[in-house]
Amino acid sequence: RAEASKRGYYPNGGGAVKASVEPCEEVAPLRLAERRSNPPASVVVVSRCGRLPAQVAERQSHAAKSYLRGQGIDVESATASQVLSDSPGSSVLISTTRADCLLGSDSIGALGKSAESVGREAAKEFAAAYQSGACVDVHLSDTIAPFLSLAATDSRILLPHVSEHLKTSLHVASLFTGCSYDFASQGKAWAASIRPSSTSSNKASRGRAYRL
Repeated sequence: RAEASKRGYYPNGGGAVKASVEPCEEVAPLRLAERRSNPPASVVVVSRCGRLPAQVAERQSHAAKSYLRGQGIDVESATASQVLSDSPGSSVLISTTRADCLLGSDSIGALGKSAESVGREAAKEFAAAYQSGACVDVHLSDTIAPFLSLAATDSRILLPHVSEHLKTSLHVASLFTGCSYDFASQGKAWAASIRPSSTSSNKASRGRAYRL
């Protein structure tokens, strides 16, 4: 579980996150390679700004919602709020989470970048991932790859595309754990298969996890 108690924007940063992590005896595999139904449930838009007028967050949210709805994607909820931060800044997060679909996208504000551009940027990335039929977004995929290399059995996830970050993450994981992996096109998306070595998965299940 993680909770952001303060947002950090360029240049001063200063964000603060509280996180709690529970140990596990075994890393479970992940098999998200097919959606059971469309559209994904609970598409949520969260727009925030710090040390800027509230209308910046509102404009970001409106632009994101308008683009998604124009693409035939229903938005269940959208919020816009001002948050505590040390520097002026803004962000938009769009996500949907359910048993067979974990997609997310985001965008951050910058000097000279309109609020509408921030909202549309996040919405375009989300729409592209959704319309590809993917079940996992590209940012989540490279984050979880090292853990899946230690899973008890094989994992398979469906992505909008294969990022260089994911290739690097899996290559480094393979050097530590001996896992193997491959990518295959599947319609408009790409499937990543991750096969842990028997040695690494056995060690992980006994709580002797590798440091990656």
